[in-house]
Amino acid sequence: MVGLVAALAAGPAIAVDIRNEDRVDHDAVIIEEGVGFRLLLTAGETESDVCGACRIAIERVGTIEAEGADVVVIKDRALSR
Repeated sequence: MVGLVAALAAGPAIAVDIRNEDRVDHDAVIIEEGVGFRLLLTAGETESDVCGACRIAIERVGTIEAEGADVVVIKDRALSR
């Protein structure tokens, strides 16, 4: 019971989302706390809860730092928050 109360009190985790508004898929490398992983960002889709605080590098687009409730947007081969 105590574990359940603690989990409820902590609230939802806040994590970075990435929205790909381009008409093409993009390959990304997500680096969080020194650990990297690859992620395919499908055209017109949003990847939710990608990381808590990370660097996002997208081939032929660029690199951006994001954290918390940031929503990173890929549009016209450019990155923004």
